[in-house]
Amino acid sequence: GLLHEAEKTVNACLEGFGDNTGAHMIRANIAIERKQPAKALEHLAIIADQRPRDLQFLSLRIEALLKLHRWEDCRQTCRTTLEVDPHNALAHIGLARSALHLDQPEEAMEPALAATGFQYGNPRGHFLLGVAWVMQQQWEAATQALGIATRLAPHFYPAWRYLALALRRLGKLDAADGALIKLKLLRD
Repeated sequence: GLLHEAEKTVNACLEGFGDNTGAHMIRANIAIERKQPAKALEHLAIIADQRPRDLQFLSLRIEALLKLHRWEDCRQTCRTTLEVDPHNALAHIGLARSALHLDQPEEAMEPALAATGFQYGNPRGHFLLGVAWVMQQQWEAATQALGIATRLAPHFYPAWRYLALALRRLGKLDAADGALIKLKLLRD
């Protein structure tokens, strides 16, 4: 409904004004919402020279690159974003996710921790910090970060899975079983 109407409006704008920067930003945003990140990047590429350090442009680019699992490109865009806005939580989260997917948990630590500082209530930073600790077999630290993630977002399935693993590795079998029960409840 509403998304389709917005896209029709943007199409009319593009037809009437040619390659309008704002219209391409809106189309990129619509593509992200429709889970079409490659299409979003096409729109962003058209206006890249006009908005290379614009935070809205960079944020949309980060979102698209994360969805496409283009980790190196995402890292570069996140670094550019942090040059413009050192407190940008999305850029810190993008850096941490990229590092984890590139099997570099030590490199994920600082941006994940920064993300928790800039947006404490966002479970994603705590989760990424917990995953980095799991990858380094630092089980106690992992349970702390993942415990915060599950308290902030009780339906965050992956956090429960990693929490159960970390608790099991610590020998806290009852607590690990409790986390697995939560997992099962979330799946059902």
